[in-house]
Amino acid sequence: MNILEELYELVRESDCGCRPATGVAKHGGQLRKKRGCILPESGVWHGGLRGVIGVGTNRMNVYTVAKASQSLANYVKKNFAEKDWSVAVSYDLRNKSELFAKTTSGVLAANGIKVYIYTELMPTACLSFAVRELYCAAGIG
Repeated sequence: MNILEELYELVRESDCGCRPATGVAKHGGQLRKKRGCILPESGVWHGGLRGVIGVGTNRMNVYTVAKASQSLANYVKKNFAEKDWSVAVSYDLRNKSELFAKTTSGVLAANGIKVYIYTELMPTACLSFAVRELYCAAGIG
């Protein structure tokens, strides 16, 4: 099976409703099965929290963001060498984006993960650049 066939299989097994893309999600040179989307020609796995801002476990708020951030921290600590524990964080114009970015940064930092956070609004492309340029384990934006 070639890399493109593996990619199609990854997307086919995903339940996110995505169409196959031409990029691949790699970790250590291996394709990984992840729930989410693979962005076209980027080599970046994309998934995330979406929803209505409000109170409760099924809404977007600092508690659900912190819980997801802790899950990411656990993943980074389990799958990367300690010297590679770093995450780039950015935010945009969406409601509460800056608050959620700072919440995420706090959770990651509390887990001993180095955080690179933008000090102003940035488009997603800048986050992708930061992840690659700074050799981060992940990026959140």
